[in-house]
Amino acid sequence: MTLLNSKAKIDSPYARAGADLVDMGYHAIPVLPGSKRPGSMSYGEWYGDMDWSRFCDRLPTEVETSIWSRWPDAGVCVALDHQLKVIDVDTDDADIRAAIEAVIPEPLVKKRGQKGYSAFYRGSEAIISRPFSLILPGGYESRIIDLLAHGRQTVLPPTIHPDIGAPYEWLTDDTLMDTPLEKLPELPDDIAARLEEALRPFGEIREFKPLARNGEDVFGETIWREANNFAMANLESWVPALFSPTDLKRSRDGYRARASWRGVENHNVGIHPDGITDWGGGTSYTPISLVMAVMQTNMFEPAYDWLVRQTGYKPDEEEWVKRGADSAARLAAKSKLRPTTTLSQPAEQKPLEETPPVRAPRGKFDPFTPAAAGGLIGAIAQWSFESARRPVAEFSVLAGLSFVATMFGRQVVGPTGAGINLYLVGIAGPGFGKEHAHKTLHTLALDCGMQDLIGPGEVTSGSAIEKVARRRPVFVMPWDEMGVVLQSVTGAGSSSWAKTIRKVLLEVFSKSTSVWSGKEHADPMRDSSSEPIFAPTISLFGMSTPTTFYRGLTEETLSDGFVARLVVVEAKVRPDRQDAPPLMVTTPSLVKKLKDARAALPVPDTAKANWRNPNMRPHLHTVPWADEQAERKWLAIEDWQYEQIEEHGAHDGLIGRTAEHVVKIATVRALSNNPCNPRVTVEDVEWAYAVVQRSIDSLDAGAREHMAGSQFEELCKAILSALKRSPDGSLPQSKLVAAKGVSKADDRMVKAALDRLAVAGHIYSPSVEGKGVRIRLKLEDEAA
Repeated sequence: MTLLNSKAKIDSPYARAGADLVDMGYHAIPVLPGSKRPGSMSYGEWYGDMDWSRFCDRLPTEVETSIWSRWPDAGVCVALDHQLKVIDVDTDDADIRAAIEAVIPEPLVKKRGQKGYSAFYRGSEAIISRPFSLILPGGYESRIIDLLAHGRQTVLPPTIHPDIGAPYEWLTDDTLMDTPLEKLPELPDDIAARLEEALRPFGEIREFKPLARNGEDVFGETIWREANNFAMANLESWVPALFSPTDLKRSRDGYRARASWRGVENHNVGIHPDGITDWGGGTSYTPISLVMAVMQTNMFEPAYDWLVRQTGYKPDEEEWVKRGADSAARLAAKSKLRPTTTLSQPAEQKPLEETPPVRAPRGKFDPFTPAAAGGLIGAIAQWSFESARRPVAEFSVLAGLSFVATMFGRQVVGPTGAGINLYLVGIAGPGFGKEHAHKTLHTLALDCGMQDLIGPGEVTSGSAIEKVARRRPVFVMPWDEMGVVLQSVTGAGSSSWAKTIRKVLLEVFSKSTSVWSGKEHADPMRDSSSEPIFAPTISLFGMSTPTTFYRGLTEETLSDGFVARLVVVEAKVRPDRQDAPPLMVTTPSLVKKLKDARAALPVPDTAKANWRNPNMRPHLHTVPWADEQAERKWLAIEDWQYEQIEEHGAHDGLIGRTAEHVVKIATVRALSNNPCNPRVTVEDVEWAYAVVQRSIDSLDAGAREHMAGSQFEELCKAILSALKRSPDGSLPQSKLVAAKGVSKADDRMVKAALDRLAVAGHIYSPSVEGKGVRIRLKLEDEAA
């Protein structure tokens, strides 16, 4: 029985208040449990509703409120129309509150969350949303008031506040559930000026600039406007990451880009702080709609998520506001979770002014070019790219990174004590020449006399991996079909032997600087634990197609840390065919570079002689930070990781090892650039982070698009995928049922899937056209 069809009574905040609020004329919509964000349920799972602002312009229907009232744990909020206004006082300072209350009408209805209060009013369309912040000593800013108007929303009782774990509460006898809009006190049109004047005696007020309306023909007065506006003010944080270097040029005050989605050669897209225009196509864009065009998707959510990750924008916050003393103290308190570093003074004891605002750095370049990688990685990538019949830049760089990491494996540790074994995965559809990346590893190892570095391309159990590690403790396994392996080790029908592969990979990932005992065998004459393997440095370089790879992932692999150990990069631009030599042979100059680099590593000769012996503890050379700036850059990434996990625990399975991946890859790049005196620089950290950020993007988008928890959900996603591949987002039902992933399902299941997708708002109800039935994808802007 599905949640939507269940007859059991649901006692959620929305069930208790939603319909009554709508009856009073308020635009009440559901809130994602454990958040302040409007949400939606689909396939039995909660998601953030990326198009909730359509309810700012219309009341929910009785059918919608009936469905939402049956969603478990749904909170309730009100989307603000052109009349309802909210003054959100975000301070408990008595003097400031008295000054505010002296210039606003006495509220009839008030509610409270964590602090301060929200007062409800009515007003004209001339009143627009704006924040009021005071600039405090030291340059920090403190939000005091939010004036909320059309396009915004506010959470209502009895929703549970995510930060305090207690319900919002009404502070007045009157509530919105029994007070119609016309009875609320009216705000004057100059209320913003009055509030600003009331705050002026308490400090400098941050200047407010109305948000630009560049290209808002699609998104209008919605949540998108804030993200778009922030992106327009920070072009350098996302534009270079969106386009390849050949598709982008700097201009006097912005960029000129090539509209690759239209198949043109000229750089006709002007991207400037005052607007984005495709002069060749006569189209204006917002940042989000531009990302959608480049990604060739009609879905808002992946484009929005990518943009906010690149820019650092966070909804419901002013992204340019510096963190205050309370935030700095909170981050310092979490420093006990960090690995020990070489800072002369612990982070929690640093003076406050030395602790900069921490946010995850955004990639400002494409890391998957030989020039960006540099050193040995870049040299391998260039050779691999030039010798491929269908060259893929991402896979060429991953091959170089994998080989250099393995070549120096079990000889060094990074500045935080992390080893340099990596689990890398390249993903692409058929025809991308994925096998060439593995051929690069085999050819390099053969021509350089380092065949021992290449491990098995296929294993049947964890014991097979252990068997190899007991003979040679450092190697990389080039797995052709990573997705097939994942399916064999995570599927419900997997053998116990196959499942041990995942267990071993989980164990050895963090054992490259310690000891691994392996599996205790039943042989009474053998005690495995007495023969430990010292510093097993086992790397993985897998390749797969998106469908096969994500079919091998489960909720368990996302939650147990297995996926977090992977660096997954998907290549989406199909490579052009080029002339390539019939036989792949490493150039003599590259062979010399690799051999010289290995010999130049500052490790004693005795240690180099013992590095292959699994029964001897190796001498591990520490690659230090080049300077404090490099370390602080990495610490900022680690802080961001902890913040995200703390705020969004479900993200742990994707980003739980972000900082570890970055320091590992940065260490490999330092070795690649200067093997005789390696030091991790800021540039190494930035390049490594750009690689890992691409992995997070790939996994995040791929899991949503391809992962399925059941056969029925897999069918639903296959239907959506087939519709998205069609030129206009629609297909005759006769063609849809023949599509990949749909053709083998019986008619009853297909009908049930279409019904579910229609109810969830992903497609329109099937319509009769001519002599047949047509299924049409519901685009986000059409749904609005």
